[in-house]
Amino acid sequence: TRSREMPATSTTLSEPWAEARSTALEPTFLRTWSISCRIRLAGTPGASLATFSRILRAALRAWSENRLHGPLPERWEQFEGRVRAGLGSVIGQKGGNRRILLVSSGGAISTALRHVLEAPASAMVQMNLQLRNSSVSHLFFNSKNIHFSGFNHVPHLDRPDRAGAVTYY
Repeated sequence: TRSREMPATSTTLSEPWAEARSTALEPTFLRTWSISCRIRLAGTPGASLATFSRILRAALRAWSENRLHGPLPERWEQFEGRVRAGLGSVIGQKGGNRRILLVSSGGAISTALRHVLEAPASAMVQMNLQLRNSSVSHLFFNSKNIHFSGFNHVPHLDRPDRAGAVTYY
């Protein structure tokens, strides 16, 4: 196997790609919705992964539909706006035949992919919850457009001795 090294040119920390802090949505979500909804979602006390998944999915949906009221780190429109700005800055970069590595959280990645695919906000929720930690998604871009090429690949973990390293959230 040959490895291709990317020349180290520069590293930039960029606010548009900052994490969504989705776990901060859960307390607001649980305060906003009725006790019967909380019981139905959470089942019994003592959070399991399934419980966490149900609450996170419902909280992300409510956030993306502007149905969360109360203290939030940012509103859905703000989050989407900064990810859209990040995509715009990628398209606006000059120079052809370049590779750009964006490292971010599942929320920003799935929101970017949702915009590229022109999918509804609910697609962001579904993609976000499917993303494997350290996965790679591919986009190709030019000065006018970004095109989707691949999603959620983990070739670096796709070996029997690394099977336990595949994680989510």
